[in-house]
Amino acid sequence: MKRILSIDGGGIRGIIDGVADAANYQMDVILGNNFRRLQVRLGDNEHSMDDASEANIKRLENRAKQLIDHETNMLDEIVTHLT
Repeated sequence: MKRILSIDGGGIRGIIDGVADAANYQMDVILGNNFRRLQVRLGDNEHSMDDASEANIKRLENRAKQLIDHETNMLDEIVTHLT
């Protein structure tokens, strides 16, 4: 089981990871094979929720493109399942 809070530097990221893991577990129990999770890890300079600067939007768009490139097979599987 993943730590929810860490004294050794995990801090808020540890809490957020714990919440995401709990949601992932719940969806797996409820939906089983009908659930797929796509997630990217953001770099330290990409965590500001209120940073709507052009540079940050561009960084996030690049992360989305990387996710699409990395998860092409899973995305194809989702599309096949939905059609």
